Amino acid sequence: MIEAVNKKMKYEFLFPKNIVSFEEVIDTLKIAVPKYNSRPSGVLFGFSPQQVLNGKIPDK
Repeated sequence: MIEAVNKKMKYEFLFPKNIVSFEEVIDTLKIAVPKYNSRPSGVLFGFSPQQVLNGKIPDK
């Protein structure tokens, strides 16, 4: 599953930008990670990763 997260980070947040330094990568990921963790996921039955981490249990 981590491969899917890596792919999303690269194609949605990193590749569209013209990043030229490591600092820009870090700054972009500081925005991307919370954004990714707060949006609903089909794999988690509509819950976000943050909601599941906070204890919500998806109904199957």
